[in-house]
Amino acid sequence: MATDRGESAEPLAVGRNWRRLLFPFFLLAFCVAGGPGFIACHSQKPESPRYHLTGKISEFDRSGMYVLVEQDDIPGYMPAMTMSYPLKDSRMLEKLSAGDQISADVVVGKDGARLENISIVKKGTAEGAKPAS
Repeated sequence: MATDRGESAEPLAVGRNWRRLLFPFFLLAFCVAGGPGFIACHSQKPESPRYHLTGKISEFDRSGMYVLVEQDDIPGYMPAMTMSYPLKDSRMLEKLSAGDQISADVVVGKDGARLENISIVKKGTAEGAKPAS
């Protein structure tokens, strides 16, 4: 079939059909290549809830790796109370002493709550408080 310019119209029609036929192939290839990354990215475990804690250490146990904290209210988690928390990092126990005012993150996991990112706001005098042995 010839146009007014004397060119054939078929190559243009074949080119359009060729693109239309390859589109599903490219779409499938994109999904196959990106699928594993998408699944790996979204299959991670959800992060444990974290709450900000402020309070004062009343006791600590170096052998059991826990601290007893007289904590302020933790909005959305619990009212003010005295509670024992395990520590993950034994080096932090060397820096802490009874009477220290601290700020920390309470991380709630399937095994209970623990303290992380502990910072000493004010060093305590440790009067009347002794470490548990």
